[in-house]
Amino acid sequence: MTTSVLAASESGVSAIALWTLIVVVIAAVGAAWAALSVRRVGANEDVISREVAALHNAVDRQVRQSSDNDSWNRDQVTARYQELLFALSNVDRVVAEEISAAVISTPVGDLAAATRALNKAYDQLNLALSAALVVARRRVHPLALELSTGIDRRVLTPLAPETGIAGPAYERLQSEHAYIIRMHSLLLKAMRADLGLLDPSAEATLIFTTKEVETGVLSDRSTAAGRSGVQLINLLEDFGVTPLLGAADDYVMSDALVAQCEELYSSVSPSFQAVMRHIGDDIDLAVRPDLTDERLDEIYDIAVRLVEAGLRGNIHRRDGLDGSSLFLIDPTHHAGIDRV
Repeated sequence: MTTSVLAASESGVSAIALWTLIVVVIAAVGAAWAALSVRRVGANEDVISREVAALHNAVDRQVRQSSDNDSWNRDQVTARYQELLFALSNVDRVVAEEISAAVISTPVGDLAAATRALNKAYDQLNLALSAALVVARRRVHPLALELSTGIDRRVLTPLAPETGIAGPAYERLQSEHAYIIRMHSLLLKAMRADLGLLDPSAEATLIFTTKEVETGVLSDRSTAAGRSGVQLINLLEDFGVTPLLGAADDYVMSDALVAQCEELYSSVSPSFQAVMRHIGDDIDLAVRPDLTDERLDEIYDIAVRLVEAGLRGNIHRRDGLDGSSLFLIDPTHHAGIDRV
């Protein structure tokens, strides 16, 4: 019996030892799996951390690059704007100092030298405008576009007889100079608006003024603008224009003068309606009598614009052997539309 008890005890001990071993093995496997899982999770976290860091670095680089590009673009716009303002200020200076000093003198000063200075300043302005229009933003662009064709430099260097320029010619010069000054002021405000430096209420006023400029409010600055036929005749007299020999006081040709002009000028301009002759300090005008009153007034208007522009324009011209210049106005010429 004692032997049976001992055998049973040994069998129980063996079973306990076996289960203990199984539990130890399972625990060891669990510990190993846990350790492996921790290492795997740690490795995944390292990968994710590296990817997030790379993403942040890429975003930072993009932000810095975008900021650098914006800064470069702003610098380019600012530089072109400054060049434009400087060039326009230079034109203003030449007109205010050199042109004005020449034309107000009696006798007239060195207008040829002043004209050369003006031409140089005007060419520099055109270059600055071309560069500015490439980068110009929404407030400056319409004003720069207007300025690119707006200045009529012909009226800034009028005819200058030894006795001095005519009163209306000086008036026209002054109105063109005022236009330059006005455009300089508007451009300065527009540039401040484009760079975010202008007060919103001032920008609203600027927008309204720019619309006026775009619709042509400042476009016709001629002394002829808005005048009637009689007023235009008086204006021509103030410019020193006299009737061509054989024409009446209102510049209308006699029948004999019509026949003479047709013989002389029909080969040059078969449909001419008026003749203007310039020699020395003398300017003569004659207009055909077979025109409507409306067209007659328009001829007067064209003649005024031609004289105030220093007889520079697209009117048919013929130089005489005596040193005279002839200008033939025909039906293709219209007042206030094209610069004659």
